[in-house]
Amino acid sequence: MPNPWKGIVAGAAGGVGATVAMSAFQSLWTYAARRTHSGGANGSGEEPATETMAGRLSKGFFGHKLDKRQ
Repeated sequence: MPNPWKGIVAGAAGGVGATVAMSAFQSLWTYAARRTHSGGANGSGEEPATETMAGRLSKGFFGHKLDKRQ
């Protein structure tokens, strides 16, 4: 008989693992971009891809523009 708690724990662990991996990749990508493009992504005023996507989703779905704190 399936155990729903095992699925919940496995899903949560997978989500946490994927979040950590994505954050690490984003940090490395930003660091590499700064080193190779004389100022790179954040040095030129661009925000990380995760922040850009959050802003687009908020505006698209909720009609609300996020400020820097959000």
